[in-house]
Amino acid sequence: MKKLKQLSLATTLTFMLATCSLGGIIEAPVAPPPPPPDSSSSTATPGDMETPGLTQGPGLASDSVTEVALSLLQSVLSVF
Repeated sequence: MKKLKQLSLATTLTFMLATCSLGGIIEAPVAPPPPPPDSSSSTATPGDMETPGLTQGPGLASDSVTEVALSLLQSVLSVF
């Protein structure tokens, strides 16, 4: 009876490890690369990146809140 218990535990452990390791294998086809953009629509030279300028809006207000929160966190951490 003890041998049967050991065999069943070993089999269960093997199946558990096998299902975990096989769970990570996912076959997926490789997606084709996107077509290149038209060269006539772009005014930038090759290698240059266009970035939008800063505008007034709700995003800038959250930056100041983030700065205050980070400075508060730094001051609390400096105590410890």
